[in-house]
Amino acid sequence: TFSFEKEEKALSCKLQDADPKPWERQSEIIKPIALDTWQEVTFDFANDTVLGQTNPLSITNFNRIVIQVNSENNSDKVIAYLDDLNYYK
Repeated sequence: TFSFEKEEKALSCKLQDADPKPWERQSEIIKPIALDTWQEVTFDFANDTVLGQTNPLSITNFNRIVIQVNSENNSDKVIAYLDDLNYYK
């Protein structure tokens, strides 16, 4: 069985650099999600609350986008579908 009730139901988008420890300088936005339903989620690094490096638009060495379902250290099995990923300047 899976313990989704115990874990945070969230989707996060992280911008990272190529450093061996990219989490030390990443910018991250976390959005709550519901289970078993299609949702539209927008990550706006200009206007949303950003964790980590709080001015990501001024950083020029990000080269990795990480999409994480639920939270760090979460071992729940998750099946997630991503569709229509768009990038806007």
